[in-house]
Amino acid sequence: WGTYLVGEAWFRQEQWEHALDPLAFVFRHAAKRDIRNQAAVQLTTALVRLERFQDLFTVMPHVYRTTARYDIALNLALVEAGDRNFEAEHYLYAISLYRLVFFKHELVENLTANMAAAEVRRKLVWQERGLDRSRMMAVSRLLKRRIEDYAAHRVRLREFPDYDEQVMIRLAQTYLNLQRYWEALTGYRRIFDERPSHPLAEQALYSAFATAREMGNLERAIREGYDYLDAYPLGEYWEALTVELAQLHIRRKEYTLALDVAEEAMELKPAHTLRPHLLYLAGYSHFHLNRMPDARIRFEEILDQHPDCAFIEDASYWRALTLLFHQQYVEAGTAFTDFLEAFPGSGYVEDASFRLGVATYGQGELTRSHDLLRAFVSDHPDSAHAGEAFCMLGDLLASWSRLDAALEEYARVAGSAANMTEINHALFQSCRVYELEARYDEIVRICRDYIDR
Repeated sequence: WGTYLVGEAWFRQEQWEHALDPLAFVFRHAAKRDIRNQAAVQLTTALVRLERFQDLFTVMPHVYRTTARYDIALNLALVEAGDRNFEAEHYLYAISLYRLVFFKHELVENLTANMAAAEVRRKLVWQERGLDRSRMMAVSRLLKRRIEDYAAHRVRLREFPDYDEQVMIRLAQTYLNLQRYWEALTGYRRIFDERPSHPLAEQALYSAFATAREMGNLERAIREGYDYLDAYPLGEYWEALTVELAQLHIRRKEYTLALDVAEEAMELKPAHTLRPHLLYLAGYSHFHLNRMPDARIRFEEILDQHPDCAFIEDASYWRALTLLFHQQYVEAGTAFTDFLEAFPGSGYVEDASFRLGVATYGQGELTRSHDLLRAFVSDHPDSAHAGEAFCMLGDLLASWSRLDAALEEYARVAGSAANMTEINHALFQSCRVYELEARYDEIVRICRDYIDR
């Protein structure tokens, strides 16, 4: 008892290093459970304050054989130590500490069970043989005091602010930082499933979505995303999630579902802070569903109503492409010309340069189309569109009766083609040219070469 008082005195003065030896001595040698438990709580707290985690992990298995493991002060010290290690990015230590923590309801349940056990034992004291009446009364008083201590501790514990969800979410975040995605995902989801009305439940459910997305499990991410939309319409993360969910559907080529999410979000909240992004995703989805007029409307809304947003470049390109695919060649040619002038450094320049040649061809401006396509294959010889450009150049030259020049362009297709359609087109157009020139041996040669290849 004297050694404990010395250790406690150092402890109360926050002289952690001086408190260690006396408290460790008491913990190892004290016969009385109460004093051992008090020493255990203060010893572990001192080790936490000193950040001597190796020593802490050596002591903790012994502490957990005592009822000290249910002490609220000890558990709060473990939470604090876990937080400090989390902030210092010592994630393995943080996990080890967080997993030692008992939740508040577990502590209350333990105290309640201890009270019940003490009540039963107190009733049985008077039935034990071999004890005189004075001894029975002493044991009964001891048990009564213990029951009163349990009851007082339980009252204090119930009044103490909840910390369970904070520990659960920190543990999930720690797993996430270690890229242990399933543990993080199930940790976040557990908070929402078990405590849906808690203030952290919304953050936890969104974090479950984000974790599933980060681990590449798109199907699970989409499921978590829809659960969030159902549980928290117009919630704190609702705007960001509507965009992210539409993007996931697009990654899976589920354009109808992406469109449903984007259009519904804009309908529910016309002043959506990410509306330009949703408009772009909606237009992109309409395009891939071959709904060119609808796609054009969405892209033009970005250009007209959100001229300073981050999607002006994308909207300008896709609007031009929409016009081209809708065979509005004059408008498409103007749109691609304007785009190339406005965004000379864009990643779309290669594609837009080719599309401008196609749009000009569609307008019937064949000479200009030839010049544009020639410039395109010169500037972008490795483009995925090079094979198609050589096909078009061959067709243009053949239509002008420049047959030998056309054959040269067709011959370039095989080395640049993106698909068999381009190769087949070049082959059979070459055969037609050779037939016009009565060069049948060349027809045989290129057809045999085609069959062999």
